[in-house]
Amino acid sequence: MSERTPAPEKVSVIMPTYNSVRTVDRAIDSVLAQTYAAWQLIIIDDASTDATVQKVIERCRGHEDRMMLVCCQENGGPAAARNRGLAACDGEWIAVLDSDDAWRIDRLESLLGHAHDTSADAVCDNLLGFDDHLGKVTGPLFSKLPIWLDVIAATAPTYAGSYDLGYLKPTVRRAFIERHHIRYDESLRTGEDLVYLLSLLIDGARIACVDDPLYIYTTPVGDVSRRLSQSTKSVPRDMDIAKSLARLRDRGSGMTEQERQAIDRRIAHQRDAAPWAEFRYARLNGQWLRVLKLALINPDVRRKILARWRCQSSG
Repeated sequence: MSERTPAPEKVSVIMPTYNSVRTVDRAIDSVLAQTYAAWQLIIIDDASTDATVQKVIERCRGHEDRMMLVCCQENGGPAAARNRGLAACDGEWIAVLDSDDAWRIDRLESLLGHAHDTSADAVCDNLLGFDDHLGKVTGPLFSKLPIWLDVIAATAPTYAGSYDLGYLKPTVRRAFIERHHIRYDESLRTGEDLVYLLSLLIDGARIACVDDPLYIYTTPVGDVSRRLSQSTKSVPRDMDIAKSLARLRDRGSGMTEQERQAIDRRIAHQRDAAPWAEFRYARLNGQWLRVLKLALINPDVRRKILARWRCQSSG
């Protein structure tokens, strides 16, 4: 008797949506196009006020066995929506895809193959930046990723580029998440991916990386257009991220002193960055009274403005 070929492991894809009618088709299509077919797509609508739910219902027709819609009665933010998805999934692996992003067609096949080759608990890929205003990709966010991720690298404010590794979207073994009771921090409406990634690492996850940019990430500000993305819902909340990181640091009893110091440095960075992040967001949104107020009351903001003006003048 010949041995039976084991069934492929299922990947539960969690897709939070909120007022995403303009972008959700692209995200769904990138899942439907995957070369790896053993997936389920759980779309969690976070109380949208536009036609997102109707759009998703239309897309679910004909794919009922692999697509599911969960509707939240109240808007709880992306972390709460992701946790609703975690509660509903039953796959061996869990992947997250934001509704304004997309995947290359071989993403799941490549990541699962790498995870099995390395016996990793999770695997990350590089991110391919997408400028929403230009409607085109702008290149990888990182020039190189580490072979294995660790707490110190993940907490660095930047890593091999202008971004930090908290932007990564790991595909994770569900058994590891359930064994360690890992969930997204629902007190956060931005930065939840960073805290989730660190939670995995602090609880001992072996996270492998591949340099291929298989996740197409809509940058909050276009790398070429320098304009705020039309789909971003993120508002700077650096102080909230600092508080969440402090809670995570205090909970992680198995961390080394070097890892604690790395998290402390990131907490300090978030606090220092908060005024400038608010100033930049206000400027991009044309909130000129807020821009003026921040420039007048905060000396760090004024120093950055002056430094940038000098740099432009000398250039």
